[in-house]
Amino acid sequence: MKCFMLERGAQSETRILSLLPTATSIVLALGAGERLAGVSHDHQYMAAAGGLPAGLPVVNRLSYDDGEMSSGEIDALVSATYAQGKSIYVLDAETIARLKPTLVLTQRLCDVCAITPHDLQAVLSRLRPQPAIVELHAHNLSEALEDMRQVAGALGLEESGQALTARLRVRMHAVEQRSAGAKRRPTVFCLEWPDPLYNAGHWVPEMVALAGGRDELAAPGAHSTRIGWERLRKYDPEFIIAMVCGFPRERAWRELQVLCRKPEFAALRAVRERQFWVTDGSRYFSQAGPGLWDGLELLAGILHPELFPAPEAVAAIRFES
Repeated sequence: MKCFMLERGAQSETRILSLLPTATSIVLALGAGERLAGVSHDHQYMAAAGGLPAGLPVVNRLSYDDGEMSSGEIDALVSATYAQGKSIYVLDAETIARLKPTLVLTQRLCDVCAITPHDLQAVLSRLRPQPAIVELHAHNLSEALEDMRQVAGALGLEESGQALTARLRVRMHAVEQRSAGAKRRPTVFCLEWPDPLYNAGHWVPEMVALAGGRDELAAPGAHSTRIGWERLRKYDPEFIIAMVCGFPRERAWRELQVLCRKPEFAALRAVRERQFWVTDGSRYFSQAGPGLWDGLELLAGILHPELFPAPEAVAAIRFES
């Protein structure tokens, strides 16, 4: 899908259709929340956390009820669906046409997180006039900042975008500088999905390094990958940080119980030493918006409480079976 930008004179009248929470968090951070016209189904956690304008129409839905399925069942269904070239999302073409968006914010990083370009283009091609399209594609923190500048530019808010990214760079530098004083860099496993086990890729390994840790089961900028149980057992990290994609912390806690049935789970060093932490992945790690910088500071507090404020219970709690 090609990206088209708004004409300069149309930016003040922008009607934004945001198809991912990353983009919405950027719009809100730029102070342009009043321009949002519609969002995707996965904005529920943002609504619960506050800050999202009330009553925004939702323009898509999942093709299955994830509330009635385990993480293992969801993985199997999603894998089978995409193997058939299909999507797990159903677009509400009628609502999108009624909203008449002038700018659509979407992404091309993760197939599971995105409405397929073909499905989206089929709906948007029928709109008159055609909306501008901005695709976000961050794989690391630097690219996440660039995405923020891109959204700011599309909204005619270049100065606000520069100010936002400057503030985030200062925060990132502060964490890096302070963590450099740590006496040691502990080993970490960031868990993105519990059944089957997946590591957390893209920007997360970079965040771990900045926070003063070593994630030896993931590579900066790489996609999340499946990790065999034996590989995790042999790695035996000092810290396990659960940041389950798409689930709030309470749901993630329930899904993590499946690990307790694994052989030698209780013998893992992170479990024995009560350094298995559960966070809200959607809020702090899964979305490449300003929330990643909250996640960075959260990681630093978990890994080095001697240097950083310890995490508050609302942000991270220790996992116990």
